[in-house]
Amino acid sequence: FNDDHALGFKALACQQAHPGAVLGGSRLRLFQLLLVHRFRWVPRDVVIETLWPDTRPELGGNSLRQDDAPDYAALRAELLVSASTADAPAQRAVFLYALANTADPDPLLKRDLVSYLDDPSAEVRSAAARTLERLGADQVAAEVLTRARQESSAQARASMLAALGDWQAPTDEAMQWARVALQQEGDEQVRYQIAVMLGNNLDAFPENRVALQALLESEQSKRIRQKVANMLY
Repeated sequence: FNDDHALGFKALACQQAHPGAVLGGSRLRLFQLLLVHRFRWVPRDVVIETLWPDTRPELGGNSLRQDDAPDYAALRAELLVSASTADAPAQRAVFLYALANTADPDPLLKRDLVSYLDDPSAEVRSAAARTLERLGADQVAAEVLTRARQESSAQARASMLAALGDWQAPTDEAMQWARVALQQEGDEQVRYQIAVMLGNNLDAFPENRVALQALLESEQSKRIRQKVANMLY
């Protein structure tokens, strides 16, 4: 996160993000929590304790469900709307990062987040992808890959591919695309994420090993060479 995100967040904390928005209750506590942690990922139990201090400990991981925290559904909906309607891309990105810090496992939220991969702003598209990476993108992996293949921004493309790093059951087509893209991609960050995607699926796709071994011989980035070597050996 950069200073623009911090400034955008402070502005949101002090005034309405869009007409009719009210910054109060759980939403205000969430924003305060993000400020304190300077936009680092916040552990789920810390989020729960901050948003719902009266939640019974035995509810544990279920605390984000609507029946255990009745105000969460409204908070989530408001954050999604604000991510679409806030004026500045940095503000919209902040709302998406707030959703990431809820650690909400609901598949419906991930479906909602896919639509933000089509936002006009590359910053917002990248934030949506990073949020999906945090929440887990397995259930929407095919949609994320489709966006990544069409993405013009290297930053957003890298974020989308990072969200696919832990894809549990990638398709043959996805792996074939990744092996070709690895040879053609000019951006170092994107190549790194493609290499990780291939390296995490060496057993299921032996061809990935061949592609990564070839990359070791030609790659100029020391970071990528080290990562690939660690995955191969």
